[in-house]
Amino acid sequence: MLGEIEGLHAKRVKATLRALCEDFSIYSVINNYFNKSALMKRILAFFFLMTFVVLSATAQTVGRKHKKKKHIAPVESNQDMLSDLQGKWASLDDKKTFFIISDHDQQNFYADKVVDTTFINFYNKCPQHVSVKDGLRITGKYLVTRDKDYTIYCYRILKINTKILELMYLPKGNILRYRKQYFH
Repeated sequence: MLGEIEGLHAKRVKATLRALCEDFSIYSVINNYFNKSALMKRILAFFFLMTFVVLSATAQTVGRKHKKKKHIAPVESNQDMLSDLQGKWASLDDKKTFFIISDHDQQNFYADKVVDTTFINFYNKCPQHVSVKDGLRITGKYLVTRDKDYTIYCYRILKINTKILELMYLPKGNILRYRKQYFH
């Protein structure tokens, strides 16, 4: 009886290995080992089963860690983001870059020189076009800037408060990080 169970188990393992290995063209190599000894059959079955288990567990763990890294900090929907943005913001990645927001106007600087002036507004999705009809908003998931030529730039708001601002420039996905600067 025990021999029959072992034989049935070996057939299942062999069938499983055949299904797993056919795509890799190594089934014939494994099959030669199976035919030579029962001990080798058990060792190979154990090896491939453990490899499959480890790879499956690793893939699940990596997937969980990856999801945590992509987590976007929650932004309160009723938060007055416009008030939080008022003032000077310095880039954490480029010391010469900063901008100043006053009401819905943003002046962008590089090396203490004005690069351009834009109009800002908030939206719950990245718009294709902006219009005066959109109205002035103080909150949203996206910060949108519009220059004098009506070119728009859309940023996903990742984190915003009175000290820190993190934006994702769309569609590229670049992360822009700023810290509030206080005038002395």
